[in-house]
Amino acid sequence: MTLEEQIQQKIEALKEIQKLEEYLSFLKDDILEAESDLFESLKILEQEYKDVEALEERTTTMLFHKLRGTLDEQLEKEKEEYYEAFLQTKEARKAIDLLEFEEKVIYEKFLTLKANEPKVRSELQKLLNNREKELAKFDKTRKSRIREFNKKLDDHHRMIKDMQEAIDLCFNMMRDLNDLHRILTSMKQRKLLYSLSKGAELRESVQEASLAYRKLNNKRKRLKNELRQLFKRMPNNQIKALIRKSNAHSKLIKHVIPPEFLDHPYNQANFRRVSLLNSLEEIRKMVQHMEELYEQLKTELDYLLLLHEKIKEDKANALMN
Repeated sequence: MTLEEQIQQKIEALKEIQKLEEYLSFLKDDILEAESDLFESLKILEQEYKDVEALEERTTTMLFHKLRGTLDEQLEKEKEEYYEAFLQTKEARKAIDLLEFEEKVIYEKFLTLKANEPKVRSELQKLLNNREKELAKFDKTRKSRIREFNKKLDDHHRMIKDMQEAIDLCFNMMRDLNDLHRILTSMKQRKLLYSLSKGAELRESVQEASLAYRKLNNKRKRLKNELRQLFKRMPNNQIKALIRKSNAHSKLIKHVIPPEFLDHPYNQANFRRVSLLNSLEEIRKMVQHMEELYEQLKTELDYLLLLHEKIKEDKANALMN
């Protein structure tokens, strides 16, 4: 088997895994639809059964033969409709059974191939590297083209890495913002800033808020650096706008809680001047913005991962053809 044939074999093996995964997704949708059909069929069957029961009860108590004959005809019609509903329900159950059986067979095959996927990818990469070395010796034009693919892949790899780190930091910042919001909400509910008799509780809560704030501020600085790097290479203007907005919001974190609220020695006179309502509202806005940025970055990351795979496929085709 030639090197090109070996490469093609590995590529086809990876495509087979992808096709099975997509087909399993379609099967799941089909099963959900079939279950919905069964549910509707069961409702119709139940109603038809009630109609038959009601008519049977009326015919047994009817004294006038003429009217009873009419009801008998209606009863026969209702029984036919009930039987049709019964057959429809039976078909719906059968459809689910067949789909679930097919899903089980496909899923077992998919698991077997998926377990072998890392090995196939590793072998494919080695074969592609060998092919690249061959071309570098004899085909200068294609060597230049492969170099362009490698540059694109390196750029994508760095952006994917930066985006993954930014997504993790966004998630952690949302968690820390919510922690700070919880602490301040508790202080507001217990009216700690406005009661001279709750000095000990106030100091304890301020220490907790101070720790939460400092954790948040450290992540803010790291996220700001990550977003700065992303902004330089980011082609998506919508995310660029969110990054600008994020930088503006991150500056406000310092003003959510004034420094005298956090630093020793605790001065209760200063605490009374702090507007907790304003702080809570600003934190809520920041959480909302972080959620928006988090979702947008995740969507962009999914797109970049697909694009990265496409570039790898294009590079493989360039090596093959």
